[in-house]
Amino acid sequence: MTGQKENLILILYVGTRRLAGILAEAAAGTVRVLGFRELSNPEGFQKGEVAEMEKAQNSVVELVKGLEL
Repeated sequence: MTGQKENLILILYVGTRRLAGILAEAAAGTVRVLGFRELSNPEGFQKGEVAEMEKAQNSVVELVKGLEL
C-alpha cells in the first residue's frame, strides 16, 4: 500500500446474518483488493437493520480493525 489514505475504498455490506467489508486501493485507473472480512451474526443488527446503535457500532469497528493493514 502506498500510504495515501485518500485512495482507499471501504465497502460495507449489512445483511440479515452477516456484516462484511472489502478494503481496496484505487490507483492509476485500477482497483486492487487489499482485504476482505466478514462477521457472522454481528451484534446490534436485526434483519439487516440497526437494532442497537452501540452494539452495531462496535461490530463495524471490529470489522474495520480486522481490515487494517
